[in-house]
Amino acid sequence: IFDMREDLGPAIEAILQKPEHGIITGFKDFDRLTDGILPEELWVVGARPGAGKTAWMLKMAPAFVPEV
Repeated sequence: IFDMREDLGPAIEAILQKPEHGIITGFKDFDRLTDGILPEELWVVGARPGAGKTAWMLKMAPAFVPEV
């Protein structure tokens, strides 16, 4: 068992210290490159049919839904 504050605290603090950070999607490389998705941004995803655009968006969807 570990204390999440001790293990994750420094990483969370580093993220919160950034002047702007958006919604974290859960895709580590994407989030690292984009610093998350900001509410005022419009993202357009384009690819050939069957490339997984819908599947990718469905995997990101939970990040955009507020917890109840």
